[in-house]
Amino acid sequence: MALNKNENSRPCALCGEERPEKFKIWFDGYLKLFRCRTCDFVAQYPGPGKDTIISTYEDYYNLKFVKSGHTFMYPERHAVLTDIADRILKIKPTGKILDVGCGDGHFLKICQEKGLDVYGVEDSKALSGYASKQLGTEIIQGLYDRDMFPLKSFDVISFIQVVEHLPDPIET
Repeated sequence: MALNKNENSRPCALCGEERPEKFKIWFDGYLKLFRCRTCDFVAQYPGPGKDTIISTYEDYYNLKFVKSGHTFMYPERHAVLTDIADRILKIKPTGKILDVGCGDGHFLKICQEKGLDVYGVEDSKALSGYASKQLGTEIIQGLYDRDMFPLKSFDVISFIQVVEHLPDPIET
């Protein structure tokens, strides 16, 4: 499916491409996604946009999912997150991974179980504390800044469902 010119489209968050014919849209069974054919950036379609970017997640999340008997907030994402981890492991079978916006630590838990050294950054105080306990490692609570770590500290850095929330992903 391609974007129509009459749809309310935004430019690609990564390269700025604006031509609708340069985007492919599909449903992966969980989310409607788009791929920019210019730079191969993939994100949720239509994405939250600047008007819905939350400047702080401090009070946005709670741990109701734990009270309802779930280890992770979105257990239905397990297969997708495992697939992402497996793709990473094909390229880099060992090493350190940083997950920016790691939420409850679900993705990092999968990576940890597959042998990677895991690190995370999460703005939500509740979720960063929960993820730290689940993983047995420190999750930095706060907004990611590329100056948080020395260059080349990690073999892989993931921004799963994060880039589309950034006002300027290139700068980040």
